[in-house]
Amino acid sequence: MPAAAPAAVRRVILGTAGHIDHGKTTLVERLTGIRTDRLKEEQERGMTIDVGYAEFRLPDGTEVGFLDVPGHERLVRTMVAGATAMDLALLVVAADDGPMPQTREHVEILDLLGVRNAIVVLTKVDLVDAAGVARAEADVAALLAGTTLEGSPVVRVSAPTGEGIEALKALVATRLPPAHAGGEATWAFRMPVLRGFLAEGRGTVVTGIPVAGELRDGEEVEVLPVGWKSRVRGIQVHHRPAGATGAGQRTALALPDIAAREVQRGLVVVSAGGLLPVTRLAVRLRLARGVDQPLAHGSRARLHVGAGQHVVRVHVLSGERVQPGEVTVVELECGEPMVAAPGDPYVLRAENASSTLGGGVVVELLRQRLPRRRQGLLAMLLERAQHLHEPEARVMGQLQGAGERGLDLAELAALTALRPQAVQALLARLVAGGRVAAAGRTGRHLLASALDEVLVRLEGAVQRLHQKDAAQDSVPATAVRVALSTLEPAVLEAALELLVARGTLVRTPSGHLRHRTHSVEMPAADRERCDRIVALLAAAKGQPPDLAEISGHVRESDPVVVRALRLLESRGRVFRAGDYWFDAAWLEAGKQRLAQFARQHGGFTPSDARTLLDTTRKWIIPLLEALDKSGFTRRMGDRRVVR
Repeated sequence: MPAAAPAAVRRVILGTAGHIDHGKTTLVERLTGIRTDRLKEEQERGMTIDVGYAEFRLPDGTEVGFLDVPGHERLVRTMVAGATAMDLALLVVAADDGPMPQTREHVEILDLLGVRNAIVVLTKVDLVDAAGVARAEADVAALLAGTTLEGSPVVRVSAPTGEGIEALKALVATRLPPAHAGGEATWAFRMPVLRGFLAEGRGTVVTGIPVAGELRDGEEVEVLPVGWKSRVRGIQVHHRPAGATGAGQRTALALPDIAAREVQRGLVVVSAGGLLPVTRLAVRLRLARGVDQPLAHGSRARLHVGAGQHVVRVHVLSGERVQPGEVTVVELECGEPMVAAPGDPYVLRAENASSTLGGGVVVELLRQRLPRRRQGLLAMLLERAQHLHEPEARVMGQLQGAGERGLDLAELAALTALRPQAVQALLARLVAGGRVAAAGRTGRHLLASALDEVLVRLEGAVQRLHQKDAAQDSVPATAVRVALSTLEPAVLEAALELLVARGTLVRTPSGHLRHRTHSVEMPAADRERCDRIVALLAAAKGQPPDLAEISGHVRESDPVVVRALRLLESRGRVFRAGDYWFDAAWLEAGKQRLAQFARQHGGFTPSDARTLLDTTRKWIIPLLEALDKSGFTRRMGDRRVVR
């Protein structure tokens, strides 16, 4: 019987963490044959000051990228940039020293980042006796107690002698995470920039390790938050030419449309439209247990997310401060655009970078300030933080935050860091399942529950307008739109169409709206006045009097007559054309004559219409313009045709 195919494993990033001079770089060199001290300064000083990279294959063919991050306290920013790309962490501790200050800080950062998949590598075991190795191992276990790294397996190695190297490789093979269930094609491509330079024949080249998505040669990208656009003109994966790259692969991209001198760490290359820079983030925060004091609302801090760092102000959503060890959701506000995606890990440090305050994951990209002390908001955001790896949860979360405004496809893709095609497919399923509603054909979507609220508001607005003047048969659609001007126009129009389709609202021939429960009976006080006006207009036929003449005839003021004319117009008994009102019954007969003439002669001129309707130029021009506007006719040169 043939052996089962090995489980699919995505390319992974192993990252080292630990105190300076505990043998991280030497360990990587022993595993891969590659010295990750890339910079001359690193080689001369014997320490890693930037992120190094190497690659090796396991016996089953799996390609593993090895990211060597620095251990010096002043380079924590670089360590965070590397740690956020890790799928598996190797905590390196020298047996002759045991845990040191930077070991403790790196453990704290990995704990705050939520890293759970880790291996402890006890190096330099050849320099101490068995008792010393056991003491170091016990000290490490005590350090990891109560953190996300607690219980991580330990491997004892000696890089010079090779002891434990094969055992470490075997253990790595068992700890590799499986491929993402949705595939990298679901996510927008994102690569924090580690450095940029000018390459002969290529132009500007930027390097980094993509944290999500796939990118093919020739595709368009953006560099955020600056908004530069370029088309990829070459890809290398770990120094080898490639037609594509993806998450977890050390990548160099040729971007000839941008200037190399302007490239700096903290920028992010994303697939075009793949992410929206924002100045506010909702984040799940766990304040470190060892901080000196609670984190107060309004405090300033330094945020490390991806390859960027920003000074932010912390807005506590519940209460006035966050206590040491507490887990909550806060809003981080920055004076400049930040580039992050839901699910991105981050670390929060003191503004002067002297200590680590806490960390967690980004929950939501915010377009506006979150309300403080809103009941249920904190619990909702904490629940959402548990499902950030699920594309559907990201989309539903953003729609929930958008409320009645809804979001269009491009906004949803940019706020969730999902490819537009993936968002479109998700929306189709959610609409079919009744959880999400589409706002007509505009591409805007909102939660079905939010649309229900809009429908209630719309129905109420029409009823209130009826109450303002119960004598009116209907209300102008423009008045409804003004009353609900805070709604997104596409959402309002979709709600209008839905209520009309359900029969809750009725559209009159003039385009006005009437609620189905509104009585169309004209009040007795207006009936006699309106009957006199209609009789006057019917007698005038195609040469109706103006407002002053009507007012004089019925012996009423102009405002009273205007109100009566509007009552008649809403009931379809008069037709307004500029400053004149025509008897609707007479006009219907006239429209039939115009239509018959147009069929026989391919249209009609104003002169033809004047003769057919027995009127003059004074009245025929505004009447024809009003008929055009109503949709009865369409002007073609000096002639009109009936639609």
